[in-house]
Amino acid sequence: MKSLQLLRNGAFGLSLMATALACSAPQNTTGAADLNTGELLERKAFVFIPQTMSPTGGRTRQVTPDFFFRVSGDTVQSYLPYAGRSYNAPMDPTRGGMDFNTTQFGYQVSKGKKEATNITIEPRSGTEARQITLQVFPNGNASLQAVFNNRQSISYNGRIQARR
Repeated sequence: MKSLQLLRNGAFGLSLMATALACSAPQNTTGAADLNTGELLERKAFVFIPQTMSPTGGRTRQVTPDFFFRVSGDTVQSYLPYAGRSYNAPMDPTRGGMDFNTTQFGYQVSKGKKEATNITIEPRSGTEARQITLQVFPNGNASLQAVFNNRQSISYNGRIQARR
């Protein structure tokens, strides 16, 4: 009887310790503290990896890590999913997302609220996107909003990383 009670108390203690460890504050495993986001943004050498997307008037959806928005010097590459209303269908049905590659774009960096850096990108060819705005925080978290000519706008939340 005593051994059963000891076993039960031990199991309860282990479950309490496991719960306490699981609820503790997450450690910085991405190296975001070492990441100098300001330098990456100024050099145009970064990748935005989305984690969630929120279409206008829709629910938030999780995004797999295969998608990206990359700025490398004189090139902007986007391979992001799109969910929302399109006012006219694309000629190529495989181009339903925000999938483009362009070397003709405007790039503007400005300071925002809460120590954030705002980047405005205006692609001039290769996409329906009229304006793409990134809001990047010092810890590497970022949000991307895209405004289109023939679609509802959409926003993504994710992280900024050094160009891969």
